[in-house]
Amino acid sequence: MKSNRSVWIALLVLAGVLGSVDARAQAPDSTRLTLTDVEREVLARNPSLAAMKKAAEAASARAEGAGAWMDPELSFMVAPASLAAGGPEGTYRLALTQRIAPFGRNDAERLEAGARFDEASADVQSARLDLLRAARVAFAEYRRASESRVAHETMENLALELRQVALAKYAAGAVEQQDPLTAGVEAARLAHHGVLLESERRVAAARLNTLLGRPAAAALAPPAADDAGGALMLEFDPDSLVHAARGARPEVQAAVARVAARVAQRRVAGASSWPGLMLGISQDRYMMDPRIQTSVELGIELPLFGGRSARKLEAEAEIAAAEAEHQSLVLQVESEVVEALTRYEEAVHDLDVIDQGVMPAAGQSVTALRAAYAGNRASFLALIDASRSLSEAQRDRIDAVARRDIARADLARALGNDGGMAAMGEMR
Repeated sequence: MKSNRSVWIALLVLAGVLGSVDARAQAPDSTRLTLTDVEREVLARNPSLAAMKKAAEAASARAEGAGAWMDPELSFMVAPASLAAGGPEGTYRLALTQRIAPFGRNDAERLEAGARFDEASADVQSARLDLLRAARVAFAEYRRASESRVAHETMENLALELRQVALAKYAAGAVEQQDPLTAGVEAARLAHHGVLLESERRVAAARLNTLLGRPAAAALAPPAADDAGGALMLEFDPDSLVHAARGARPEVQAAVARVAARVAQRRVAGASSWPGLMLGISQDRYMMDPRIQTSVELGIELPLFGGRSARKLEAEAEIAAAEAEHQSLVLQVESEVVEALTRYEEAVHDLDVIDQGVMPAAGQSVTALRAAYAGNRASFLALIDASRSLSEAQRDRIDAVARRDIARADLARALGNDGGMAAMGEMR
């Protein structure tokens, strides 16, 4: 009777171990690392994004100065001998000239510089979205590795408790020695697998630290519990998402800006085919007659050389290339949206199946078999197999959550959305 009592005590402890998985995962803790914290730190510390912002500022400065008139030219010429002669006035020539670009070229240069700035700004936004996706994926991998390690520790404790149950039954003479030996082998196997999981957690932490601009081996707070909402995106059909992505993706906006820049470049080349002007006024004391010492000059720049025709052909070819690139990018955006949405829906479905069917069945199986084993109605191998099935179900759920979060990150990136799924939910 005393041995059976110890068996049931061990089984009650085992039940507490099984129930601790979700509690440990959902326990609120203000010291845990959240995705919002990761996104904020990655955007604030990444040097590549800072460099691209400076490049956009430079493009903005160039756009402000583009198309301006050329600086006037002031020239002065003097005859030194006339000064040495001791006359009342020396002999000199003073002239001020201003070059005027061909009609329309300044406006075209302003348009080109403005398009270059739009392209640089879109590149900054694209880099920002890439960083956010990388941060979200790295955080999902870190949370997967951390939660896998926590769940595995729970299963290690479960294996130890099963071994205690087997030892108690063996001491009572209810089972053969094979049961506690099998439990010991299972505990050793889990301990070895735990080392592998810890290595995966450290690798995931190192990758996340690198994105955060911290030493790879720096300690990281444990990740916050999964706070993702339901299947928000299932309310939208792929066509509406593709349409939204075409207007929001910065790569598409950059491609449009490149086309505009090439068109403006062609206008610059076309305007350069027209003659430019040069206006000037001079005071020439070399002239003896005072009536002709002051003169107004008008010059014409003849577009005879300089390869203007070649530049026009080059501009036409670059326009065609930019338009083809834009069309290709639009098709790529459509493919990325459909692919990411499909993987997201698949992960949400897998998670729902695991939560609604697999996990409850696996838990009930362990509960039923541990009671049956205590009453000598089930074998220890069956109980071990059930515990393994529960462990696999827990790992499958953690993997499904990670796959869903990564698919969410990919979908947000495909839609050009830097606010994640919360902002996408506002589309309703």
